Amino acid sequence: MKIGIIIVTYNRKECLLKSLKLYEQQSKLPSYILVVNNNSNDGTEKVLNDWKNDEKHFKKYVINLNNNIGGSGGFYTGLKKGLELDADWIWVSDDDAYPEKDALENIYKYVKSNDEKTIHKISTICGQVINNNKIDESHRKRLKKSFLKIDFIPVNKNEYDKESFELELFSYVGSAINKRYLKQAGLPEKDYFIYYDDTEHSYRLSKKGKIICLPSVKIIHDVDSRTSCDVDWKKYYGMRNRLLFLKKHFNIRYYIYSYVTQIIKCAIRDIIKSSLIENVQIRDALKDSRQNVLGLHSKYKPGWKP
Repeated sequence: MKIGIIIVTYNRKECLLKSLKLYEQQSKLPSYILVVNNNSNDGTEKVLNDWKNDEKHFKKYVINLNNNIGGSGGFYTGLKKGLELDADWIWVSDDDAYPEKDALENIYKYVKSNDEKTIHKISTICGQVINNNKIDESHRKRLKKSFLKIDFIPVNKNEYDKESFELELFSYVGSAINKRYLKQAGLPEKDYFIYYDDTEHSYRLSKKGKIICLPSVKIIHDVDSRTSCDVDWKKYYGMRNRLLFLKKHFNIRYYIYSYVTQIIKCAIRDIIKSSLIENVQIRDALKDSRQNVLGLHSKYKPGWKP
């Protein structure tokens, strides 16, 4: 059994170097590490060239992209290459996600301790994501469907006391995808740019095989340095891609319900003169979801602020 690592990075070379070092210090080393550099302009390319030339007991690969094609494009590129490389499982993660030393070893142990028939049914093995010394439930979810609405429900923290549990939706933070099932489910939606690419992809994988979380596999996700504001360029993609996901995979009533709900919310905010800039973003997202528009929006690019 072999595990390959795929990391997508953009302008966070210090985070990237820290994560690479942690993978190199794993108690059970990966078969390879592949880094997709999303056209960083902070010196990441030079750092990766130096890293690649420093020989270790595994193979190193670097893909330097000519444009920033977003996280979705980066993981699409990485996983496409991963299909050609020598590993049975492909671990995907962000550049600011730090695995504990025994993370990969615990996946090996789980696979080796179970019979082949059990493992054969598993499409993905996920780890436990920790942020600020607490379980970050947002990375592992299940679907809850009513007649009109679909919710993405985080797995309850109590379940992390188990040896393992099943789920339906995972993030690209510490998730190892079985390459055989990746071939069946296909690659991520490369033109989502950011947000919901992992949700949509994991949903497809869940239809092919079980998704298992092993709480013993722990990843520290460094989000402290990120800033947030009420309105930023990412909100457009979150709304658009969620709607496109519903439209693609479920009865059209779920898309219509979510679409109409957002129209009503926008109308209410117009009346009370609240979040008017956000309304513009949401209406742009609604229009583009209706017209099946994907890719990087001409206005909502990285760094955009109202």
